[in-house]
Amino acid sequence: MGLHFEEYVKRFPGKVYLYGNATHALKDVLVWLREHVPKKQPNIIMPEYIPAKLYRTVIAAGYTPRFYEVYGNCEYDLEEIGSLIDEQSLALFVVHYFGLPSNIDDLRRLATAAGVYLIEDCAHTISSQSHGRELGTVGDCAIFSVRKMLLSPEGGFLVLNKQDWDFAPSYEKRVSSAFSICGLLKMRGKRTYFFLTRGRDPVLLARLPRTGYIDLSEKQHINVKNVSRVTEEYTRHIDLDKVVAKRRNNYKYLLENVKGFQFLRPLRPDMPEGCTPYSFPVSTSNGVRDRLRTKLLQIGISCGAGWPESPFEARFTRTAELSKQLLELPIHQGINRFQLDRVVECLHEFGKDLE
Repeated sequence: MGLHFEEYVKRFPGKVYLYGNATHALKDVLVWLREHVPKKQPNIIMPEYIPAKLYRTVIAAGYTPRFYEVYGNCEYDLEEIGSLIDEQSLALFVVHYFGLPSNIDDLRRLATAAGVYLIEDCAHTISSQSHGRELGTVGDCAIFSVRKMLLSPEGGFLVLNKQDWDFAPSYEKRVSSAFSICGLLKMRGKRTYFFLTRGRDPVLLARLPRTGYIDLSEKQHINVKNVSRVTEEYTRHIDLDKVVAKRRNNYKYLLENVKGFQFLRPLRPDMPEGCTPYSFPVSTSNGVRDRLRTKLLQIGISCGAGWPESPFEARFTRTAELSKQLLELPIHQGINRFQLDRVVECLHEFGKDLE
């Protein structure tokens, strides 16, 4: 028997709470912090390269985001981050992009010195370590996505590493179990379909992930929900060791087979030891990303593109460059080797067409 969810969450020093998704958890803890550490105009220091949903969540929690630039291989400048912190700053937010660990220790030192809370966004990873430390244990709190990493219809969780916080979830309702059952059956059927067709997509089931949006003229609102009972039970029986092994093996397979292409390069030249990746992120040549994404969709491969809606301010030109060029090849535990082979074949064909 491998590692199961109940065993995994015991690695964290504080309490763990389940939510409808990771953004519900984030809103809940941000509201709690704002109420317990009053500021006239609270702000949070966060990366400009985020989904619109996170932006909406921060505003709904009553904060003003102060963005720092993310560029290149999802890098950032510590001096820039430090310069954004002022007397109204409550928290510093860091993302472990695509499951690849950020430089969390430097950010921990910065947050401690500045007297602000450190929040880790671990939505793209689970059961992952960096330099011998569990991701999600360095920050004062961390959010995770069960939906993304365990392929459930919904679900996320909040980790509190501060044992003295008198925090309690403010659930407004619970996600419907009927919704979760339908979602699980749909995912299981799609997985079986791609296995039986040996990775082909004759009835065109593959879809591109929807792009987020934000309208700052509207009032932002997030309902804080508890996870459904079905998903709560479903996650208990997942073997996390198998999930980790499958994602790592798929990542390594693509890493070995995408070498030498002139039109793309992996965001990292290797896979950091101990990490559990969400996807296989690559940086593409200018003007290539969307054409390649469409080509992959035509053979049944749905690829993410990070967050094309970012950046939200025109001055972040390096973030805009990253946003235009990043492509996520799928390596989740639901994808089969037939599909991975078709990804590699498609890349070779696409490269020949560019010559």
